[in-house]
Amino acid sequence: MIRYHSAVAEMLVPADSIRPHRDNPNNGDVDSIIESILINGCYRPIYCNARGTILAGHHLYAALLELGATTVPVMFLDTEEDDVPEAVRIMLVDNASAAHARIDRGLEAFNLGRLSDYHGTGYTQREAEEIIAKAEDVGSGGLSYDDEPIVYGHAIKCPECGHSWREIT
Repeated sequence: MIRYHSAVAEMLVPADSIRPHRDNPNNGDVDSIIESILINGCYRPIYCNARGTILAGHHLYAALLELGATTVPVMFLDTEEDDVPEAVRIMLVDNASAAHARIDRGLEAFNLGRLSDYHGTGYTQREAEEIIAKAEDVGSGGLSYDDEPIVYGHAIKCPECGHSWREIT
């Protein structure tokens, strides 16, 4: 049985009432998402237009179906047609923003080091150990060990906890 977090449990709709966007260019790691759902539960919705076409969350949908879900969490956005510029932009930015993300390897190693196992993280045991070992090799000279210098953009601050970070540009 799939465990849905309370925030998305209220958004459940029949799985067959939505469909993937026919023009989604992304191919994601469904197996990693399945593992995450089994360990962490389903914690985010699929985003669809008013007609039920998926704009973001194609691979979450595929993972839920593979797990036998008959209902899926959906947030419906106020776009009617599949091909309007807004719907296509939403689909593309969801893919592109994830693809363009850069990981702060020091913080990645720090967070992996906080766990006793790596199931449900998207990392294999070997990957996690290599990341942690590489960060330890760099020493305490800073959090990042990327070969290229990180250029920081504007600061972002969480309004709830006050944690701040810089968006990488």
